[in-house]
Amino acid sequence: MGTLTLRPGTVLEMPSTAKSLLIIDDDRAIIRLLARVFESEGYTVGTALTGAEARDMISRAKYDLAIVDVRLPDVDGIDLIGEIKGVQPEIKVVMLTGFPSEELRERALERGADEYFSKPVGPPDLVRRVSSLLEVTKR
Repeated sequence: MGTLTLRPGTVLEMPSTAKSLLIIDDDRAIIRLLARVFESEGYTVGTALTGAEARDMISRAKYDLAIVDVRLPDVDGIDLIGEIKGVQPEIKVVMLTGFPSEELRERALERGADEYFSKPVGPPDLVRRVSSLLEVTKR
């Protein structure tokens, strides 16, 4: 099997039974890593480097969950949560930050984040939590 390289803004089409994720982070290495990890778990993955790209993708496709970095070049990730939930109210949101604080965590959860992780986060921990959040959605 060959290697798949994703460009930001890319949406991979998979069977409708696959859960879809949107990874929003300005760090290309994190996007590549997370996309590879979640694709290997059978998820459909879209990626965005900016809030603008994320807004465009959310308006064009349905996602089950978004992984959102707090600090993006064009928008505060916490503000972006509200925008995402405004378009897709049922979407689950996992917030990631390299600058953790209790205040930031509280703000993210108040805006609609379902989970909050500090970077670096181990991919297995993130996969387990995303799977758990999406299992709850199925019930």
